[in-house]
Amino acid sequence: MPSPTDGLAVGRVVRHHLVDRIYHWTMAASVLTLMVTAFLPILGWKFEWVTIHWIAGIVLAVAVTIHIVRAAIWQDLRAMVV
Repeated sequence: MPSPTDGLAVGRVVRHHLVDRIYHWTMAASVLTLMVTAFLPILGWKFEWVTIHWIAGIVLAVAVTIHIVRAAIWQDLRAMVV
């Protein structure tokens, strides 16, 4: 049976792996970008927002798809159930 400290520095707890941090920050950035590009034109700010909004939507969709595949194959799928 592996020890809780296998591969870790003594006394250090890994709360999230690097891939999880990258996923969460990518998702946060894309959602914030989607919100900004959705609401600023309504408030009267004039800028080319459609392309930025479209790319952020694609990035979010790809990130969520990768997350679902990763959770279904490499992690415990039951961990995703509410």
